[in-house]
Amino acid sequence: MKLFGLNITKANTSKPTESTESSQHRIKANPVGIVGLRESSGIVDEEFLYDLRWPQAGAVYQEMASNDAVVGASLYLIETLIRSVTWKAVPSGSAPQDKEAADFLTSCMNDMEDSWDDFICNVLSMLTYGFSFHEILYKVRRGPLENRPTLHSKYTDGRIGWRSLPIRSQATLDSWVFDKKTGRAVAFRQDPSRVGAEGAQVDIPIQDNLLFRLNSTRGNPEGTSLLRRCYRSWYFKRYIEELEGIGIERSLAGVPVLQPDEATPLFDKNNPEMVELMAWAESLVNGLRQDANHGVILPYGWELKLLGPEGKNNLDTNQIINRHETRIAMTMLSDLILLGDSGSGSFALSETKQDLLTRSITAIINSICAVLNTQAVPKLFALNNWQLEEYPQITTDTLKPPTLNEVALLLRASGLDITSNLELYNMFMKLLNAPTATTEEEMARTLSTSNNSAGASQIQDEADNKFKQSDMSYT
Repeated sequence: MKLFGLNITKANTSKPTESTESSQHRIKANPVGIVGLRESSGIVDEEFLYDLRWPQAGAVYQEMASNDAVVGASLYLIETLIRSVTWKAVPSGSAPQDKEAADFLTSCMNDMEDSWDDFICNVLSMLTYGFSFHEILYKVRRGPLENRPTLHSKYTDGRIGWRSLPIRSQATLDSWVFDKKTGRAVAFRQDPSRVGAEGAQVDIPIQDNLLFRLNSTRGNPEGTSLLRRCYRSWYFKRYIEELEGIGIERSLAGVPVLQPDEATPLFDKNNPEMVELMAWAESLVNGLRQDANHGVILPYGWELKLLGPEGKNNLDTNQIINRHETRIAMTMLSDLILLGDSGSGSFALSETKQDLLTRSITAIINSICAVLNTQAVPKLFALNNWQLEEYPQITTDTLKPPTLNEVALLLRASGLDITSNLELYNMFMKLLNAPTATTEEEMARTLSTSNNSAGASQIQDEADNKFKQSDMSYT
C-alpha cells in the first residue's frame, strides 16, 4: 500500500529464527589483524639508530640527562613542576559511599612503604627512558604493631591496601614477551645480572601491573623518550664542545714536537738502539702533554718546541653550541629557561612559552592518572569486594591555578557573589592561603569580621583598576 506517496510494507512480526538472531547480533570479539609493531625475539626494532635501541639506549639517555646542562635543567624543571602538584582521590559522586571510597583510596596512597612522592619520582624516569614499569604489591591492613610488611599499616580495618608500587629498573630490561596472535607486549622480561644483581630471568606480566609511557604508538611498550628528538642536537653539541676543548688546549699549551739531530736515524726499525730511543722520545712527548714532567734533558743537537695554531680561527663555536642548546630546549618545550640569556625576549613571549610548557606537563600528568585509574584502582576495589558503579579517581590540582586578580576580575565581570556560595568562597580563600569555612554560618562570621579590613579594600581597589583597564575585553 501507498501512504503519502511512499510504499509501506507490513512489518514482519514473526519470531526470528536462531540463525537470524546470531547473524544480526554477531559481536566481533577476536582481532583479525595485528598491531604491526616491529620486534624480533622480544627486542623492539622501531628505532632506526642502533645506539638508541635497547639496551644501548639506556646508557645514551642516562649520559644525556646527567652530563648535559640544558637537558638536565629541562628535565629538572618538568619533574619539579609535576611533583609540586597535589595528588588526591576524588569521589565519583556525591553519595556517602562515594566519599567513603575516595577516603579509602586516599588512605591507600598515603600508607605505602615508600611515599607517594617517591613513587611519582620513579614514574618520571619515563621522561628520560621513555617508559617506567612498576609492580603492584598488596597487604592486609592489620595495624602499626605488625612487623611483617604484608600486614603492617597505619590502619586496622583489615582491608587490602597497596603495600608498594616498586619500579623495575629500565637497566634490567632483557626483552619483552609478545603475544604472537595480537602482537601486543604481555610481559617485562627482567634480567637482574644486567645491574650486577643475583637472580634468574623472570617474566613480569604487564597486566595487573603498571606500565607508564610518554606515548604508546603501535603499542610500543618502550614508548619514546623525551630526549629522543633532541639527540641529534645533543650529539653535535657534545662533539663540538670536545673539539673546542682540544683547540683551547693546543692554543694555550701547544703541541710538543721533538726533533732529533740529523745524524740520528730515529726511524730505523732494524736498529734496536734506535727502537729504544724512539720509545724514550714518545714517552717524553706524552709526559709533556700529560703535564707529568717537571723538566726535560735532551741529547746534544736535539730540539724541543711547541707548535701552536697559525693565524686566527674566525669560526665562532659558541654561536653553534648556543644554536644546538636552543634546539634541545625547544624539543622539550622548555626553551623559556633560555629567555634573556642572549639579551632578548619579552614578557608576552615568556607567557606563551610558559603556557605551552604547562599544557604539555598537564598531558603527562593526565597520562599517569589514566594508567592508575584503569589498572591500579579497579583491582584494588575488586580485591576488597567493593561494589560501586564508578570508582573514585586519582587526579591532581591544577598545575597553574588562576591568580587572585584573575579570579577577582572574573567575579566582577560575571557578577558573581562569593558571599552567597560556600564552595566559591572556599576556592577564593585557598588562593589567599587563608582558612576555609565548613558551613555557611562560619563563612558569614568570617566575612563580618573582615569586611572592613584594609587588605580586602586594597585587593578590591586593585581589581577595580585592572577591571577598568580591561573593560573592553568583557564587553
